[in-house]
Amino acid sequence: MPLSPEQLAGYEKQHQVTLELIREFDTDTKHPVGLFRQHLVDINGKPRSVVDLVCPCDCKSTRTLEDFRCVAKNDAREVVKEDLRQKHSEKWASMSLADAAYDIFQMHQAGEYMGEYNSMLFVQTVEELLSTIPDTLPIHSLERKNEQGNVVSKAKTTNLYFPSETILSAINELKKRKLVDLNGLTLVPYREHFRFPDTLHHQFAYWIEEPLGWPNGDAGECFMCGLYGKIAKATGWGKGEDVFGEENIPTLSAYRREHSVNTIALLDSRLIDLNVVNKGEVLQSLTIEQWVAWLSKIQEEIRGTKNKE
Repeated sequence: MPLSPEQLAGYEKQHQVTLELIREFDTDTKHPVGLFRQHLVDINGKPRSVVDLVCPCDCKSTRTLEDFRCVAKNDAREVVKEDLRQKHSEKWASMSLADAAYDIFQMHQAGEYMGEYNSMLFVQTVEELLSTIPDTLPIHSLERKNEQGNVVSKAKTTNLYFPSETILSAINELKKRKLVDLNGLTLVPYREHFRFPDTLHHQFAYWIEEPLGWPNGDAGECFMCGLYGKIAKATGWGKGEDVFGEENIPTLSAYRREHSVNTIALLDSRLIDLNVVNKGEVLQSLTIEQWVAWLSKIQEEIRGTKNKE
């Protein structure tokens, strides 16, 4: 049963798009799912299109948490990913993992639907398509009782899945080759700009998000993006290599990783003080002048080491 004309018209009006049907999925239910190319006009007035799934959950004026977790759409995503694996697995197996990941990224950029969420290609989706094994973190919840001693929540273990070091290493290789970039765990086109090595970037972003209940959306990434822009404007540094050298971008060298705590301490000693709980607050209190002074020390030290060599 396809989506009704009324549902589609309501969706187009609500989202200011024009829908072009690509594929319908048989979910054996009365909850239809369709894959549509959605034509829209961006904030700059330029026409563009995105490909995504639409179901009755998306056609409501008010959506619940269950609507965002729609089982029928998740089933459709799995169908798409399995079709892609069957079609491309032989080709991907003949490539390095990094090249296979880049092939998936290029297909996504060309407008092919890869089973992603909200038109964003996550590292987790690439891992699923390439069948590498994600890391698993078991979270144990204890049994809870009310004041009367009755069990209100049983003890249970929930597994959280994170991208494996295998797939992250492949993505880092693409970053080093300046083919892709990461916004959190979303793959985006590479854009040259000033940046910290990944180790420092992720640590600072985590400290920003931690008080908000990590992980917390894009709070850390937004802070880092804004910081990079301010540093570039104040110094003229156009890329991370201008300070850290090619050997430390995108990933710190083994020597630098070993001494990263000392590097962070030079920025502000409170950042390595175990008694300081909210390190994100410390980062946000620093002036651009303090950031630039810290980076200048790093730049001078790295250049001095190279000259000795």
